[in-house]
Amino acid sequence: MLTAIAGIITAVTGLILALNQILPRSSDNSTPAPAASPAADSGRETTPGAANAAYEVAFPDGTKARVGEFVYTLLGGHVEGQGPGPVELKITVRMTNEAPYGANFWDQSFRLLVDGVPRAPTGGLNEVVAGRSALEGDVVFSVPAEPAEFTLLVGENESQTVRIPVTLQPAQG
Repeated sequence: MLTAIAGIITAVTGLILALNQILPRSSDNSTPAPAASPAADSGRETTPGAANAAYEVAFPDGTKARVGEFVYTLLGGHVEGQGPGPVELKITVRMTNEAPYGANFWDQSFRLLVDGVPRAPTGGLNEVVAGRSALEGDVVFSVPAEPAEFTLLVGENESQTVRIPVTLQPAQG
């Protein structure tokens, strides 16, 4: 019985992933993000040559969040676009799945509080991380170009949500 249920779940997940690859996304007209180098021990990273070099993205309280059997590590971030309208905040995340079974690595696991108001990601991250493996991906948010207070929420339910402050600081040099 359990084997049959596991087979059905695997088949449905495969179908969803296949459809996600085949069907065009109307909101996904972005170009691939440049590769990000691992964040320094301070949790800060800049991306040379990013579209908006006016900001550094920093994680002052750390770069890791444990949610159940999953560990999310923030590898870095950068801002794309220039004001006065909204810009894209891209945060590169590694999800390590310590469970023996596959798990979703998707936008649903993230929200960004912008001055206390929650925003959903806009990038369309939707992957499956195999058991006892890791995978990197970009979580993308549309944010105001002017300074704001940001907090990344990691987790899908209120009791296990981890809050990570995110700051955009003027780039130096």
